[in-house]
Amino acid sequence: AADTVQGNYIGFDPSADVPDFGYGNSGFGIDVQNAGSTIGGTGANEANVISFNDSVGIDVSGSGASIVGNRIGTELTSQLVMGIGNVVINLEGASDVTISQDVIANNSNDGIHIEQSSAVQILGNKIGTDDSGTEQGVGNQDDGIEIVNVAASAGSTPQVLIDGNLIASNAGDGIRLTSANGVKITGNVIGYNTTDSDTGFVFGNN
Repeated sequence: AADTVQGNYIGFDPSADVPDFGYGNSGFGIDVQNAGSTIGGTGANEANVISFNDSVGIDVSGSGASIVGNRIGTELTSQLVMGIGNVVINLEGASDVTISQDVIANNSNDGIHIEQSSAVQILGNKIGTDDSGTEQGVGNQDDGIEIVNVAASAGSTPQVLIDGNLIASNAGDGIRLTSANGVKITGNVIGYNTTDSDTGFVFGNN
């Protein structure tokens, strides 16, 4: 049967008044090598909260993974930023993966890194800001999304679809493509938040 990982606090003690980075794992927060794994969810108590790990928050090398509704680099309400020591979500040699409705912030490398993977969808995430999309100073310390060495598919379906994300306040590029083919980027907000007509909230990527 497929694996389900939901409702966990990984890398810190949520009962502490001030989260302690001393609880962080030296390796990955979650390492997904199996097929068909579900990480998180949009229902009550389904999100995983992953912070303070020295390496990758979620690493995927299998197929058919769904990474949905998690808080990575923040705590559950996204009001307190904590961070991860490396890439937040790393896909290498993975296929048929959906990353959606996650909050990905305050980490020391890329928000999402994809390499030699296929059939990936990145949909409706907040990358470099909090869940409200209005918090500055919580950007990832490299690119929001980096895609490397992805080969084009034989048909018209993109190998990587990036749609409907807010990507802002990151220290590198909002989206970086290197030797990447068959990538479709549509309907994202990159560099600022358009939901506040009064202030505009300038959140440029560097």
